[in-house]
Amino acid sequence: MKIGKFILTIGLGLLLLGLTACDAVDTDILPLTDNTYSIGEDGLAWADSYVYNRWAWDGAAWVALTPGGGALALDDLTDVVCPAPNIGDVIIWDGADWVNQVPAGGATPVTLIVGANDSLDKTRADYECDGADDDVQILAALAALPASGGTVQLLEGTYNCEASIALTSYDRLVGNGRGTILTTTTANLDIITATGGAGSEKVGITIADLCVDGNAGGAANDVGILWTYVDYSAIHNVWSLNNGEHGINLVNSDWNRIENNTCQGNTQDGISLEDNTGDYPSQGNNIISGNICQDNRTGIALADGSRNVISGNVCHENSEHGIYLGPAMVGIFECSVIGNSCWKN
Repeated sequence: MKIGKFILTIGLGLLLLGLTACDAVDTDILPLTDNTYSIGEDGLAWADSYVYNRWAWDGAAWVALTPGGGALALDDLTDVVCPAPNIGDVIIWDGADWVNQVPAGGATPVTLIVGANDSLDKTRADYECDGADDDVQILAALAALPASGGTVQLLEGTYNCEASIALTSYDRLVGNGRGTILTTTTANLDIITATGGAGSEKVGITIADLCVDGNAGGAANDVGILWTYVDYSAIHNVWSLNNGEHGINLVNSDWNRIENNTCQGNTQDGISLEDNTGDYPSQGNNIISGNICQDNRTGIALADGSRNVISGNVCHENSEHGIYLGPAMVGIFECSVIGNSCWKN
């Protein structure tokens, strides 16, 4: 078999800053349970059977993140000891040697790929969904990212999620455009969420290039994307459609960019910024720009906040308001509403 380049990406804390060769051992388990892993000395025995399998150290045992891991008769083994695994370390088989791609003093960015059951070629993904409870694979990929952040890339296709896709700080969830669809058959589900707290806000989150469709799964869900106490984050190039409540909902969240999204057919607001503390103004300095909001109850609703910018949006054919500031503009200070197009609302 011509192997080409083999990559092993570490998600929960493994692998090495320097490869240390030890004596061969008699074992048929890969990886070992003593904080080491075994590979064929020439790479062939291991890579032939474990191409594109990824392993993570969970603190007690090695966990296979993709199918195919487990027992295998191996020859010519070499142990590589990693007494202090580093989250995000990457090694690559370059055709002759195993090369550690993590530079001294830092980690490489981590990207994990998730394939839908109907993706064109889901075998190239690190996690393969089967069309039921696809949230399990997406959440597993997110959990495997290092604390310093990384990307979960969703291939084209439909992902049926029966639990919320909960993001944390520095997560980046991206799709392949309008053809990457997250939906649900579970009523009253918020499909994508991120939840911090007062003084413990989530930060640095990105959602991009995907579609959240509350109707595609046939259930009346709640919010397409719900952020609560999330700061310094971004949602862009997202389609949030046919949700039972809001398309995109920010609660007590500051310094975010909501740009170039399409929010259509949502029962309540296309984009909603609101407070649930009663401490006005509770959120501010958000930029809501370049969005298309059509056929919602209200295109863009700002319940309260300060120094928010709403500019360059197209809010057409919503049943009540194009852009709504209220109620009675209580708790709204120093906000800019500039250059928007509101028609037939």
